[in-house]
Amino acid sequence: MKREKVRRKVMSIIAKELCIGPERLTEDHCLVEDLGIDSLRIASLTTELEDEFGIDSLTEAEGIVTIGDIVEFIAIELQLPATTRV
Repeated sequence: MKREKVRRKVMSIIAKELCIGPERLTEDHCLVEDLGIDSLRIASLTTELEDEFGIDSLTEAEGIVTIGDIVEFIAIELQLPATTRV
């Protein structure tokens, strides 16, 4: 799986949770400050993302602030080759 596919899936999941189009999101958006995602929604998103990508470590991840942080974390967890990351 390439990083772009991870990015698209992450954007789609977050957009669905917020009831907005994924085209309105960027990797630079802060989950809390820009998108207003509260702790309950973060927990829900975390579970959905872990299920989607077959990982179980996102819950313990530190330093996740932006959508890009999520994408990068998942790319690392899936051990995508560095050449596929942007």
